[in-house]
Amino acid sequence: MRFLMTLAAIGGLAAAAYAFVPTTKEEAGAELQTAALGTQNFLMHVNGRASSCKLSLAGGSERLAVGEGCGQYHGPIAAAQRWVEGEDGSIAITGADGRVLVEMAVSDGAGFESFSPPSPLILLVPVE
Repeated sequence: MRFLMTLAAIGGLAAAAYAFVPTTKEEAGAELQTAALGTQNFLMHVNGRASSCKLSLAGGSERLAVGEGCGQYHGPIAAAQRWVEGEDGSIAITGADGRVLVEMAVSDGAGFESFSPPSPLILLVPVE
């Protein structure tokens, strides 16, 4: 009997935990974007490069600070100035002149993944 009660309690906990897991990609994206914006710091990983660099979003604004050396991983990112959110949850990283340097969408398993330009693949991973 004790075994059945323990099994029922574990099942109840699992069901409760599952209720808090996002069930659609949109829900997951919204939660990740909220968490990412709260974190405000990202490591930028570029496909084919062994190391990464840091990008920081200044306290709830669109102002983006690019860490030293980011330009060596993806040249255009050195000119990044702003983080612009799209209505669909995507982001655009733009230069001072407003030109879009990289467009990204919420990624499975990372923060954001680039879709434009299509190559090289760029990932932004939230860090503390």
